[in-house]
Amino acid sequence: MGIMIQRSIYMTLSIVLKYIAIFIAIAGYLASRKTVRWQDMDEEKVDTVWNKLLDTIAPKYYLHLSHAMRFDLFCYNSDVFIVLYVTSIVLDMTNSLEYIRTANYYNSRSPRFDMSVLLFALSTRLLWLNVLVLKIVKWLVNLISPALYCGQSKIMPWLNFSSVTMPYLSSVLLYYIPPYIEYSNTGRWDIHNSFERLDGSFVSFFDSYYIRVLPSIIIGLLVNLAGVLIFDHCILFVLWNALKKNSLARQAIYNSTVVICEFVQDVYPQDGNIVLNCNARRSSTLQWYFMSHVVCFALPEKELVRKKGHTSTNPTTKTEDAKEGRLILHTVGQGDSGHIHLLDDNLVDVKDLAFGIKILRNSSVVIR
Repeated sequence: MGIMIQRSIYMTLSIVLKYIAIFIAIAGYLASRKTVRWQDMDEEKVDTVWNKLLDTIAPKYYLHLSHAMRFDLFCYNSDVFIVLYVTSIVLDMTNSLEYIRTANYYNSRSPRFDMSVLLFALSTRLLWLNVLVLKIVKWLVNLISPALYCGQSKIMPWLNFSSVTMPYLSSVLLYYIPPYIEYSNTGRWDIHNSFERLDGSFVSFFDSYYIRVLPSIIIGLLVNLAGVLIFDHCILFVLWNALKKNSLARQAIYNSTVVICEFVQDVYPQDGNIVLNCNARRSSTLQWYFMSHVVCFALPEKELVRKKGHTSTNPTTKTEDAKEGRLILHTVGQGDSGHIHLLDDNLVDVKDLAFGIKILRNSSVVIR
């Protein structure tokens, strides 16, 4: 089987964007394997666009390994990678659909396993579009219905996957898109130019081969995505209930465009709290990832605001703060600019100098 595809500026731009996205994903992930330096809030510092782009792929780091997250989680949650990669897919969608249609017609007449796998791989490219749609919906929910504090929104938790298994589960239905397009166009008549003069004939754009089935496909994709999200939250209700009680997990669920929360799943109950034992090297790298690769909504923690008001009127004594051997439960929160802060049990912001010592020792940081 052979097929000729017309080369256009959109195809060239698609290839360029795809390579840029892959480069950013690989460079950013290699940087995340090291321990990125903890960043203090500096209101006087003004970052240029170039500095922000450079920090995305080449931050300042220690040589110690962080083991922050896997490569697939890094890509699925990175706004930079998702936007660039999905844009490249959309720009090349015309050629992709044309090839899928021809290959599907060929395979339906003479089924081959390798061709079926190829069609499934091409169809699952829309999986990245599902992730982008979910990120956009989270951003719109925060914009249209802003919450006063992190954890207030009732809609936001339903816009997250528990693991990468769930997006892959939603890709099963994507395999049936090419046969559905062919099925929707089976009732047609082919008129050749030798039979009837076709010059000057006008066909509406909305009646074309692919566009006429586009509304039903979009509805099907949205229903499929919503169904998988509901299924995920129903069967893992206990896990989601625990994640909502941990401050780091809440930053992913409520306070950012993160859509897959698998990297904050290792929570467990302790003394009435849901805690996450995260070493200093991993915590520092996760701070960089939140502030460089995803959009943070800068919602304050409700409990943190209440406790700050309480401590301002009832300050703790130095004797109480100096207890040795006491387990310190840290809290993760965001500032007004979306900066990720780590506070100890006295609500004191952990600074770069003190945290650098923790990184060298790879001390355990317990986050509630």
